[in-house]
Amino acid sequence: MASNEDIHTWIERLLKGDEEAFEFIFNLTSQRIYETVFAIVKNRHDTNEIVNEIYFQLWKSISTYDQSRPFLFWLNGIVYKQISQWRKHIWKRMRLFEKQQLSDDPVVEVPEKVLLRKEAEELLSFLTCVLFRFYSI
Repeated sequence: MASNEDIHTWIERLLKGDEEAFEFIFNLTSQRIYETVFAIVKNRHDTNEIVNEIYFQLWKSISTYDQSRPFLFWLNGIVYKQISQWRKHIWKRMRLFEKQQLSDDPVVEVPEKVLLRKEAEELLSFLTCVLFRFYSI
């Protein structure tokens, strides 16, 4: 891993829009970031999406990086935010799925079925009375 001073040189170039600097920083950090995300997410497809979003956010927000602080801590902040957003997205997707499942199987009783069930229960209660009367004779 390069020293913070070396990284800051590349960050200065990145701030000027140098794509080679972005590639250098990506190559320097991507393995570690990928392993961190995969350890939490446990799914290669989702990990790839999250890592892509992390580096997109790095590109967009590099101008907010305070060079007096360690770069990897700043980058880990982006990692944390992206994983949190992914979890929220997954949670929302699960909630939508649950709502869809509930709406697909509505439990609505038809008045005719309610009447039939009540009549059947009433007839069964008479049957019990008839049997007891048969045995009591």
